[in-house]
Amino acid sequence: MLQTYKFSSNYTNVTKLDSIRELGKAYKIYYNNLMPVTLSEFYKQEGKIPKFLPRIQGPEKFSERYKQTCGKQVRTNLNSWLENIKNRFREKITHSNLPENSKIILYTINKYGMWFKKDVKIKGVSVPPEFLKLSRKIFKHCRGNYPKLRNITLNLDEKVALIEKPTINTFDYWIKLSTLNKSHPIYLPIKSYDYYENKKGALKKQIQIIIHPDKIEYGFVKDVAFKPRDFIKDKIIGLDTGVVIPLSTSTGNQYGQGLYGRLKGLDVQITRLTQMRRKNGLYKNSPKVNHLYNRARSLLKNEIGRITNEFLKTERPEEIILENNKDILEGLEKFSPRMRRIIKNSGITRLRDTLIMKSARDGSSSSKVNQAYTSQECPMCHCVDSKNRTRQKNFKCIHCDFTRNADYVASINIRNRRSIPSISIYTPYKKVRGLLEEFYKKKDLGASFRIKEPFIVGPGLTNFSPIEEKVGMTEGRIITCY
Repeated sequence: MLQTYKFSSNYTNVTKLDSIRELGKAYKIYYNNLMPVTLSEFYKQEGKIPKFLPRIQGPEKFSERYKQTCGKQVRTNLNSWLENIKNRFREKITHSNLPENSKIILYTINKYGMWFKKDVKIKGVSVPPEFLKLSRKIFKHCRGNYPKLRNITLNLDEKVALIEKPTINTFDYWIKLSTLNKSHPIYLPIKSYDYYENKKGALKKQIQIIIHPDKIEYGFVKDVAFKPRDFIKDKIIGLDTGVVIPLSTSTGNQYGQGLYGRLKGLDVQITRLTQMRRKNGLYKNSPKVNHLYNRARSLLKNEIGRITNEFLKTERPEEIILENNKDILEGLEKFSPRMRRIIKNSGITRLRDTLIMKSARDGSSSSKVNQAYTSQECPMCHCVDSKNRTRQKNFKCIHCDFTRNADYVASINIRNRRSIPSISIYTPYKKVRGLLEEFYKKKDLGASFRIKEPFIVGPGLTNFSPIEEKVGMTEGRIITCY
């Protein structure tokens, strides 16, 4: 697994830092000029990235080697952009009211990236033109802005940057970097740290240079082999993700409970400061405001990593169950617009992807289930009603009076949804509701349920064993709940 480890540029002198910034500006200009030309070729070649990128005029002194390196980064980012479009395309089709046969055709077109082909055949049968026209419309709706190099991050290979070990013990590493001045490379000193040195793995011939307004960072890439963590056999955990409570589990634990309050506190400080500056006739942005926003970004990034690591270390699941394509941004309406953008772009929306990646690294498996009505369904009697959610944190079934924490109930429903084969991730919302109503009707309305094996997790929080182990008693009969 590839991991990037950052190093400081505090030991690099000002002249070399100026050369790096000059190089970054030229690199950014060439990247942003090459990307739209490559996209134009992409559309001309019926949705295929050209094998050889087009040749364009670069900035002054920008060498051919840098053009090739930049072209490789353009190709990589373009592939990532197309993968994101495929995911959004699939979501649109899944939640549409199209017939199942039409969905299958559009899924196939999207899977193989055939949006702009003039003639598409599936199992030897030509696809009608109206499907191709519809797929292009959906593609254009999902594409958003093409990737631009706004924050300057240079992904450099061995053509222009090399990592060298020093012969004299002055610094741990040196980066030999080609600049815009031909035949005049510069050497950048690197001081290492124990965490990087203790990570065993092959060092890749790839260097990242991240240019911030106030600093420059270097990045080394290692192919790290992670040792799988011992997990508890047959421990399957449902997870509910969100902003107010980032992670709730079907075992009753909640992770990251203080994150929302800390972000809200920073947002209040920023709002008061910007209002005061406006009253005094000043621009709302200032070094102090930007510092607070950077604190929010760092807080989110660190907390997402801490939450996922703590969950895997504490629970040690064999399999995790997540909702498919759930909008986890509920609760952001209380933040200012810019803070909402920061929260969306700084990792909270990628929490599930991080969980899937780290669980796979540790030897656990993961799967996704249909998210329809998981927050409104009673796990005991399957009564589905929006009135079951009395408040943001509370769940009380209007039929059987089953009362628990709302996020805990959602995580149980996510876990149980895995064992219902008739509800797949592609099942429409209306059909899911119909199936849940059928389960509800099958239940004896006079049943009184009993919960067994209560246990305590967390400070002062009482929770219960998995819902499959809970049973209902009616006239001596045992009814197993799904």
